[in-house]
Amino acid sequence: MTRGIRHLSDADLIALIIGSGRKEKNAFELSHDLIKQVDGDLEELGSWEYEDYCNIYGIGKAKATQLMSVFELGRRKGSDHANESVQILDSYSAYRLIKPKLQDLKREEFWVAFCNNANKLIRIERFSTGGLGGTVVDIRLILRKALGLWSSALVLFHNHPSGNLMPSKEDKQITVKIKKALSSMEIRLLDHLILGNNAYYSFADEAML
Repeated sequence: MTRGIRHLSDADLIALIIGSGRKEKNAFELSHDLIKQVDGDLEELGSWEYEDYCNIYGIGKAKATQLMSVFELGRRKGSDHANESVQILDSYSAYRLIKPKLQDLKREEFWVAFCNNANKLIRIERFSTGGLGGTVVDIRLILRKALGLWSSALVLFHNHPSGNLMPSKEDKQITVKIKKALSSMEIRLLDHLILGNNAYYSFADEAML
């Protein structure tokens, strides 16, 4: 520790988070077990669910919660704060905004960015969480929030845990329905991004809007 925490290995840092081990294995041995399970891929480790951690011998409920909390803090730190200094200029700027929130999830989530008339961010919010195969979105809730925030434009986001970026039939249908609902209130739909495997699909870029 004399050289500073930045010089510690991934396994050393995880051992510090775990704090203590069991009689059979100390914290450093447990951390190496975790790293080995994901072949050193911290993004994959951060995408684990509660049960995944608990399935590792020596990682109980408390340690699983500690690890998930640290990875969640990392995601939040990596995301842009929702304020008017953030402006969505194109699909890539929208992708950078949402990537820390969706990039390594094993479940599908649906998020919406609410913007003003200059496409500057007012707020970004999660609207639904599903499983591996999909999630249900209530268009009325999105519309109500947009009106309450006096939003002039929206960007839709969701992830495909499978990594397949191509929009499904349901993805296309919900996009059309949301755009129609927004248009009736003179609110623009700027884009709908699908994320997976550190890449994205843009409805706007593909002329799907």
